[in-house]
Amino acid sequence: MKNKAANLKYIIFKLSEDMKEIDIDKEATGEATFAEFSAHLLAAGKARECRYAVYDAHYTNKAEVKKDKVLFFHWGPDHATIKQKMVYASSKEAFKNALEPGIHVIQCSDDDTLCWEDIEKDLISKDRT
Repeated sequence: MKNKAANLKYIIFKLSEDMKEIDIDKEATGEATFAEFSAHLLAAGKARECRYAVYDAHYTNKAEVKKDKVLFFHWGPDHATIKQKMVYASSKEAFKNALEPGIHVIQCSDDDTLCWEDIEKDLISKDRT
């Protein structure tokens, strides 16, 4: 994601049918919006499925400096199967640690927790520049 040559805005991952591998479910280029990203996660939620995702977020901090940060989403809808929730939860740390050190983690379970305005406020409040 940090490699701008790839020009990706987000990647959504899902577990394989046998729940032993993590596969790419959806990729989108830099022109994609957070609304498109969240719609894909919400659709997975309606199908009672969990997901992991990374999203290249752009925001402006309190000092009016434009920033970008890669976010790691753990999408675990409340009505997903218990087995799926357990497998996703147990493999989350290993997957997250393989991405990049200090990545910002966002745990989401419904459309209320998948709100860009709230995520942006959290990013701004934790910004140290």
